[in-house]
Amino acid sequence: MHRFAGLWSLWFIALIGITGLWYLVEWGGGGAPAALRPIRPVAEANVDGSTLDQIIADAKAAYPALEVTSVYFPAGKRGGVVVMGQGEAVLVRERANAVLMDAESGEVVQIQKGEDLSVHQRISEGADPLHFGTWAQGHPYSLAVRLFWFLAGAVLTGLAVTGVMIFSMRLRPADRPAHATNPSMIGDMWRGMGRFRLPALALTLLGIVMAAYNIAAAI
Repeated sequence: MHRFAGLWSLWFIALIGITGLWYLVEWGGGGAPAALRPIRPVAEANVDGSTLDQIIADAKAAYPALEVTSVYFPAGKRGGVVVMGQGEAVLVRERANAVLMDAESGEVVQIQKGEDLSVHQRISEGADPLHFGTWAQGHPYSLAVRLFWFLAGAVLTGLAVTGVMIFSMRLRPADRPAHATNPSMIGDMWRGMGRFRLPALALTLLGIVMAAYNIAAAI
């Protein structure tokens, strides 16, 4: 099972690795410029439900191909109301397809379409959908894709565990320390990691804490 899962998940390993390297490039200053850069400042929005409904309807009228998935109220210099979603471009985040609206006048200030982005921006906007499995957002099979990405990620995590287990099972008695009179698989796994066991444990605990924090924040 370890070999089978490792072989058939090679494509997913490559996908996660390449997009992860891209995040490193962005962190190092190689990120693409923002997709939506307002051509003029707009007042910050303070609207009620009916006004927001009208703003979304006007945005849809200005950009008929837009399947609205979220609405953003940016503060500071940008202001206004940003209506975002999926359009005709594939493999882009929702922010790549957006309409900036002036909440006070109802004017369409700017329209951003994913297909109009530069190659650099398309790479940047495509990293998240591929890395997190959100590329089918807005389609009926979106949940199925996300579940598949979750299972593929779980397989990669499982490979790390089964790999250490296999290492432990292949140890000969002579490979174990003299004081290990009652050897156990967990003990062999811990000793087998050598000098990397404490950093690995720290990173694992950090990942668990971050996952719990993100889940709590989402709830």
